[in-house]
Amino acid sequence: MSELVFGIDFGTTYSTVAVCEGGGAARVVEGAGGDRVTPSVVYYAQDGSRVVGEHAISRGVLEPDRTITGIKRLIGRAFDTRVVQDFAKTIPYAIEPDDQRYCVVRVGDRRHPPGEIATAIFSELRDRAKAATGASVITAVITAPAHFGAAERRGIHAAATRAEIDVLRVLTEPTAASVAYGARAKAGERVLIFDLGGGTLDVTVLRIDEDVHEILAVGGHPLLGGLDFDNALCEELESQILVQTGLNVRDQPVAHRRLLLTTEQIKRELSDVAHVDRTLPQLLEGKDVRLTYTRAALEMRISRLVDRAIEIAQNVLRDSGIHKQELDRLLLVGGSTRVPLVRRRLEEEFGKILSHAVHPQEAVALGAAQFAATLGTSRAMRLLDVLPASVGIADSQGRMISLIKRNSTLPCEGSFEIEFGGQESRQLVVFQGEQEFVDDNEAIGMVNLLVDNDPVERALVTVRADGEGMVTVSAFDAAKGRVLRTQFSLRVAQRLSAWAR
Repeated sequence: MSELVFGIDFGTTYSTVAVCEGGGAARVVEGAGGDRVTPSVVYYAQDGSRVVGEHAISRGVLEPDRTITGIKRLIGRAFDTRVVQDFAKTIPYAIEPDDQRYCVVRVGDRRHPPGEIATAIFSELRDRAKAATGASVITAVITAPAHFGAAERRGIHAAATRAEIDVLRVLTEPTAASVAYGARAKAGERVLIFDLGGGTLDVTVLRIDEDVHEILAVGGHPLLGGLDFDNALCEELESQILVQTGLNVRDQPVAHRRLLLTTEQIKRELSDVAHVDRTLPQLLEGKDVRLTYTRAALEMRISRLVDRAIEIAQNVLRDSGIHKQELDRLLLVGGSTRVPLVRRRLEEEFGKILSHAVHPQEAVALGAAQFAATLGTSRAMRLLDVLPASVGIADSQGRMISLIKRNSTLPCEGSFEIEFGGQESRQLVVFQGEQEFVDDNEAIGMVNLLVDNDPVERALVTVRADGEGMVTVSAFDAAKGRVLRTQFSLRVAQRLSAWAR
C-alpha cells in the first residue's frame, strides 16, 4: 500500500479530506487558502460547465436553481420515497423521476443523476488532496452514515470510484469517529457516538477494546441536521420580513437564497451569543431588511427536532442492550452538536459529561485516514459492524419477510426456498427497511434467477450482507448440487409489492 492514504468524509453540507503519511498521525488536508472543509455544493452554468465548493456558493446567490446542495440526501433513493419528497419542498432546484422512478436533478434542459453530482464533489476533494500532498493516486477509505442502506452506500462508493479514487472501504461515519477517538479510550469502554451533521443524524453505541471496535446498535434519520435547523430559523425570519415589507421573500429566489445563507450565519453565531442583529441591504425591491433573533427563539423553533434526535439516541441505546448508567462516554461528532440546546438536552437525558476529545467536524475524516493506514498491516483494526436496516423480500400480500434483522453483526446472511414450477427463471426484489409492507421500504435490487435450460423444481436463495453492508444474492439447487446463475440489477422501479414471493 502507498505511504500516503486518505480518509474522505463526504458530508451533506461540507466535506473533509484527511491524510495519513508513513503510518504517522492523520491530519486534515487544507486548501490553497488554508480552508479545512469543502462545501458540498455544485453550480452548473448554462453551457454545462460546473463549479464546486465556495465558488459554487457565490454563484448560487444569483442562480439558486442552478446550485445543487444536499445531494447526499438523494443518492441511491427513488423519487417517490418520503425522504426525497420532503427534501424537495426545501430546495430551489428541480428534482424529477427518471424512467425507473429514481430521482434526477434538472438544471435548465439537462438532467443530472445524484451520483454524477456527488462525483463532481469527490473530484474536487481528489484534486485538493493531490495538490496538497503531491500524490499521483488517491487511495482512500470513504465514509457513509451508519443508517444508510445498501443502495446509498453503493451509490457513494460508485461516485468516488468515478472520480478516480481508489476506494479501500466504505466505513460508517460514527465508526470512523470512534477510530479517531480510540487511542484515548480505556479497555472495554462503552461509547455512545452522537453524530449530528449538516444533513443527517447518526447514533451508534459501541464497545472499544484496544484495536477492536464492536458496534452494538445503530440508528439515525436522513432529514435531521443543521439544514433542518436552518429551515426552521428561516421560517421565522421570513415572517419578520413579511411584517417589515409586506413581501413574501419566497417569491423571489435570489433574495431567498441570500436569506438562507444569512440564516446559517445567524445560527452559528447564536451558539456563542444570546442575541444577533443583522441587516440585509436592498433585499426586496430595494428595501433594507433588519433581522433580530435570540438564542431562546431559536431553541423554541428547533426543540421538536432536538427532541426527535434525543428519542432516536434513546432507541439505539435500548437496542444495544446497555443501560445509560453503563455508558462510559458520550462522544459528540458533527458541526450541529455545537448548538447549545443539543448539548444541554444530551446532558439532561444521559447524565454524562460530553466528550470533545476530537474536533467534531474533523473526527470522521481523521478516523477514516487512520483506519486506511492500518489496512494490510500488523496494526489492522478489527471492526465488528452491524446491518443498519433489515433485509428481506415480499410475501404474497406485499408484506416484508425479513431475512436478516437490523443490527445483525456483519457479515450476515439469511436464506429461503423458492419454487420454480417449471419456469426458466424467477425474479425477486430485495428490500431494506423496518416497515410492515415492502412498498414502504427501499427496493435495493432485483434478482433474476436463471436455470439455463436445465429445469429446477426449487432452490435455496441466500441473501448476504458483507462487512460493509453491501448486499448480494446467490441460489443453490440442492437436488442437482449446482449454483444457479443470477443477475442482480441495482436499479428497480418502486411500488414493487407485485414482486411478491
